[in-house]
Amino acid sequence: MITVPLKAICLICLIIFFTGLNSKAEGKGIGYYLGGEKFPIGELPDGTIDYYDATAVRGEIIMDSYIMVLYSVGLGVGVFFSYGSYNHIKQPVILNAVIIAMLDFLFSIFAGMIAWGAIGYLQAKGSPAANQNSSTGLGFIAFAEATSLDPEAKGKGWFGFLMFSLFVASIDSAFSYVESVVTNIVDEFKANRIGAAFFVCFTGAVLSLFFTSNFGWVLFDLVDHYITSYIVIGAALMQCVAVGWIFEKDTTAKMSPAHSKSLKWLAISYWFPMVTLSFYANFAFAEKFEIGIILIMVTSFFSLFISYYVVKKNFKSISWYHEIMLCGVDKIAMSITTLSN
Repeated sequence: MITVPLKAICLICLIIFFTGLNSKAEGKGIGYYLGGEKFPIGELPDGTIDYYDATAVRGEIIMDSYIMVLYSVGLGVGVFFSYGSYNHIKQPVILNAVIIAMLDFLFSIFAGMIAWGAIGYLQAKGSPAANQNSSTGLGFIAFAEATSLDPEAKGKGWFGFLMFSLFVASIDSAFSYVESVVTNIVDEFKANRIGAAFFVCFTGAVLSLFFTSNFGWVLFDLVDHYITSYIVIGAALMQCVAVGWIFEKDTTAKMSPAHSKSLKWLAISYWFPMVTLSFYANFAFAEKFEIGIILIMVTSFFSLFISYYVVKKNFKSISWYHEIMLCGVDKIAMSITTLSN
């Protein structure tokens, strides 16, 4: 209850400060961010300026965006399952999930103004730190350089305030990830919650020591790459399949022939074109990932229409929505809120 509004306050303060630096130096950081300016990345052999072309790496940008969403929202790691167990039994879980996702989206959009404000200011000052736009380089080099270059900011602790706000954001995430593991340990082994929390935190601290060694940076880079690019995405995908397609499927199919028929057509009309179109789009539109995403969205709506159309005489729209479209999702949402009882 304290750290959530505190992060919003820190966000507003940092936006004002770094966008102010960018404006004061007549930097183009916000223009780069909003797409009104081209970002120079070097000089070509003929002496002309080479600009960053986002369309050339659109696939990588989309993949990085998905990974960022998984991490910031907490999908695939059990955060919401553990927090959901503290909800009231009548809590609107699905509505809350939509609100959380939308607020996280808006928070990320505004946070981008901080980063690009700092980069625009550094570029206007001719500092090479403007090229430090990775997560670590941005947080510990670019921001520090931006606050030190501004004579009015020296001694005012803006970088310390930035680090404090990052600490607040990180500690919230740490609470979430620790809670997801602790809840599973307590539920599975009936362990004492305090003891389980101590075990998880102590184990995490010991494992973190490896990143402080001489090869810690290389190890960090490897772990970050394989966890974000493979493990988290794979876990989130399996979680979605398990909840959306497997959980309560047999029970729902036994409710009536119409339920079984609707579920069957939903699976056939979704998975067959989904697999074939995804395989085709991966080769046909390798440089335009957005086409594959559009195909997936169209396929999803098409399969829902087919599933409802074949049994529309047997179902009211609201009944089909809860019993077929949200089969599993609806029930697990209600189950999560009753875990605390």
